[in-house]
Order: sequence, then structure tokens, then C-alpha cells
Amino acid sequence: NKKNGFIALVSPYVWWFIKSYEELRNYILNHLTFYNLIQLEYNAFEGATIPVGTFVLKNKIIPNYKMIGIKLSDFKGIENQPIKTLEAIKNLNCSWRFQAKQKDFEKIPGSPIAYWVSDKVREIFEKNQKLGEVGEAKQGLATADNNRFLRLWNEVSFTKIGYNMSNSQEALESKKKWFSYNKGGEFRKWYGNQEYLVNWENDGDEIKKNILQKYSYLKTPDFVVKNQSYYFKESISWSKVSSTNFSMRFYQKGFIFADAGMSYFSNENLKYILGLSNSKLINKILSLLSPTLNFEVGHISNIPIVTKENGLIENLVKENISISKEEWDSRETSWDFERLSLIDGKDLKTAYENYCSHWRDNFVQLHKNEEELNRLFIEIYELQDEMDEKVSFDDITILKKEAKIVEIDNSKAKEFSSESEKYLYDRGVSLEFNKDELV
Repeated sequence: NKKNGFIALVSPYVWWFIKSYEELRNYILNHLTFYNLIQLEYNAFEGATIPVGTFVLKNKIIPNYKMIGIKLSDFKGIENQPIKTLEAIKNLNCSWRFQAKQKDFEKIPGSPIAYWVSDKVREIFEKNQKLGEVGEAKQGLATADNNRFLRLWNEVSFTKIGYNMSNSQEALESKKKWFSYNKGGEFRKWYGNQEYLVNWENDGDEIKKNILQKYSYLKTPDFVVKNQSYYFKESISWSKVSSTNFSMRFYQKGFIFADAGMSYFSNENLKYILGLSNSKLINKILSLLSPTLNFEVGHISNIPIVTKENGLIENLVKENISISKEEWDSRETSWDFERLSLIDGKDLKTAYENYCSHWRDNFVQLHKNEEELNRLFIEIYELQDEMDEKVSFDDITILKKEAKIVEIDNSKAKEFSSESEKYLYDRGVSLEFNKDELV
């Protein structure tokens, strides 16, 4: 309580960012001065993996004061933390030392302590519409008993499944019991994770009755059966929790979406927004809104969108959806599976070579398209000085079971059977197919 006094603390730094601590952040930013801080790497303490930061507060507001922030998240290991901290203290121009006015934190929704953000990024948040203003991000159905109400599509009679419903009324009149259910799933871009069905017979009557019985204090099931008016509509969707980067997928009409398969709806620009959402730029923005890799509706609604008419973006997105859908449907685990592409050939050897060639071409095309989308959106957002368009081959989310990227020595001249093979070779890798997965 001492006026003009200092306090130094070490704590988990999640309160610097997440929504549940927004009130605390606003109080501190309006009454105290963030004097300096150090954001440690996750493994900064032996035997623990926790997000920890150390910081100093002054019991007084100092107008226009520029706090110093040191970001050590790129330096793995206990031994590197003191070394890189001292380097940042001595070298005013090192890349992990930043200065920021705490008043600028308020320019980003939720006022995260985003000390490393450039003025240009803050300007993007200030001047542009948010996704929540051009469409609607929604949380969907929680069944309250997945074991009872969910099935994989191949576990039930095909005659009881209602695919491609346009709305709840059509689903009700179909007299079907099981309907397509989007419950999130693994990191995957553009298309896929379409495996589950939900018992929505008679407009979800059994689910609703079970909820009211299980939670007797509820007067209606709406608290759990959320946003029913959006069921079966075309959307783009993401998984609530990710272990890597953010990704979105296209869902055609006919799906009920889950509380963990959150969805975004818009009558306009849905493909444009999907392209934006799968770009590097959005991962940069979401690292400010949700650095914990837990992506809520509010985080997505607060993404700034710069809209520009660009037919190339829509065409690239459509091609990415098409490639990813073809790959998803090439497996017998897809409800749209038709035939094994490996049988296309006069003999097994020819069929295998055709298969590898076809999917190598698709893999490379997807990689080219994603880098081009990155380039276009970085240009639209005018962030050329802060990031590049490069995409890691590991972030291409097709063929994860059937093939793997292998680093190679590309120092010698070589003849190539296709442009895609040369494309990979020039980048020091090859795409090797797993024959066991193709049998």
C-alpha cells in the first residue's frame, strides 16, 4: 500500500492474457505501472512445465512510461533463461527485448499484456472490423452423455442416418434418428474430421429430456443445447483446444455442431474468412488473444478482418478444400468413400506409382496454395516487415498416415519424374509413402 512503492512477483503468466482475468488486468493498468517483466520459457524450472513470468509493479501511474519486457519463450531449457535475460539487459537492440506503453495494451480486445506487439498490429485491431461484426461465432450442442448419444457413422444402420439436411424442420420430417455431428477433432485444415453422428431423433427429444433430468435446476435445456437455430447450416469450424496451431475446416450444410466443434457462420465471404483463418497471420493474432491454445468463441469474434475483393483467394481456398476432401474421402473411414484409388492401373506396381504421383502433386499444390494465401493476407494486412509466407511441410494436414516428409541431401544434380518431385527436392525434402498404410 505504500505510495510510489514497488512490488516484485513471480507467478503463472496466464493472467496476463486470458479473459477470466480481464478485470484484474484493467484494475492494474488503471492504478499501477507495469515497470518491467520477464516471460520465461515453459521449462524454466526443473521438473515442471508451467507458464511463469516475473514482473515489477509501481504503486503509481507514470504517464507515457515505457516498460521493458523480455520474452524468453524461444529459448528452451533452464540453463538458457539467465543467460538470455542478461543478454537482453545489456543489449538494448536484441530481438527478445521490447518496450511498450501500458496504455497501448487497451487497443487489443481484453487488454492482454502483449508487450511485444508492434504499433502496426495494434493499429490493425483499432481500425478494422472484427469477425464478430461480419458473422457469428457460436458454441453448439453438448449432449451431456456422449457415450449414449454419439456414434461413429459406421456403427449404425444407414437407413437411420439423415445426411445433408438443410434445417431442423427437414431433419424432423425425415423421421431419421442419426445426423452428422461436428465435434472438433485433431489439427486439420480445410476439410475433414467428419466421423460422428448424434441422436437427434424428433428434434433431439431424448437428449433434451436427459438434460432436464440430469440437471433438475434447469428450466429448459437451452443452456446445454445451444444455438439450435444454427444447426445444419453451412459453416467453417475449429476445435476448441489445440496442441499446435489454429486451424479451420469447411462444413457443408447438414451438420449439428458441438460445444468443442465451435462454428462460424456468415452469409458473405465464408471462403475468404476460411483462407484468412488458416493463414500464419491469424496464428500471430491469436497468440495475443489466446496464447494458451484454448480458442473460445470470444477469441475468434475479436479477430480483426481486412476485407478486399480478391477472386484469387477464393479460388485457392476452393482448391484447398477440394484437395483435402478428396484425401479425406479416399479412406474407407469416410462416409463419402467410393473406391480405392490404388486399383486405378493395369497392375499393382503401376497403380502404386500413379497413386504416389497423384498425391505428391496434390501435397505440393496444397503447400504452394497455403504459401500464396499467406503472401496475399500479409500484403493485405501490410505486415511484410514482420513475417513471411513460408509454411512448414509438417503443417500440411493431408497424408499424415500415408506418407511422411524426410530430409534429404539435395546438393547433387538429379533428374525428376515430375515438377512436384523437383519442388520438394529443391527444398531439401522428399515425400515418402508408407506402403503398409496403403494395403
